[in-house]
Order: sequence, then C-alpha cells, then structure tokens
Amino acid sequence: MNNISKSSIYLIVTLILLGVGALGYKNVNEPTITQDECNITSKGCQFRLENALMTVKFDQKPMTEEELYITFELPSTHTVSKAWIEGVNMYMGKTPIMFENPSSNRGITFLGSCNLNEMTWRMYLVLVNKESGEISTFSTTFFTYR
Repeated sequence: MNNISKSSIYLIVTLILLGVGALGYKNVNEPTITQDECNITSKGCQFRLENALMTVKFDQKPMTEEELYITFELPSTHTVSKAWIEGVNMYMGKTPIMFENPSSNRGITFLGSCNLNEMTWRMYLVLVNKESGEISTFSTTFFTYR
C-alpha cells in the first residue's frame, strides 16, 4: 500500500508539473492575431477602433540601446492591457512596453542591440474596451539601423 501511494504521489506531481509547464508555454508562445497592421517608422500609425481612431507614434526616432518613448492616443473607452515588441528578422524575445500607471498614454521600452545593419521590429498592442470587456489586438512594424 505504501508503494502505491508513493507512485500515485509521483504521478500526480508529474502531471501537475506538466500542466503548469504547458500553460506557461501556451501563454508565452501563443500566436497573436492582429486586426490591423501599419508601418510606424516614419510617422505614426492610426487604427480604426470601433467608431474611433487610435494613434500610436514614437516621441523620437527609434534606436537600439536607448530609451524609446511611445505615445498612445486612445478613445476614453479603451485602455492598453498589454504591449510589447519582438524582433522580426532576429527574434530577441518579448520586450515589454511599460506605463507609468494604467491610465497613462505614454509608454517606455528599451530595444536590445543587434548585429544586423537593419533590424525589423513588430509592436503588439492588446486593448480592452472598459465598457464591454472586448479585447482588440493590433500590430505595427518599424525599423532600426546601425
């Protein structure tokens, strides 16, 4: 009886660890479906958001190894739930865009260095409608040069 309970405990612990690992893998590597795309490099990007427009623009030219400030002009009905940047032609992980507070319309991030002369990046934005709870996802590309 003692051997059966040890085996059962090992099996349960193993299944729990596999489940937690699978959930973590899914959340980190889930595909992102975007509703709209735009190239933000030269100016800003505008996205249609229900009956309003959302604008995303850099406060300065994007460069690696420097703080990068991003302004989000959203309708009052929406807020940014998550925002991050990923390298396209060289994947360097997810770089988060951080906000001073949840209602802030200005984000900050830091792009890592790359050995490529031209680096293509993609910014992902997940917005939540405060009234309905509906989630919208957008993406925009931009470039940095050495």
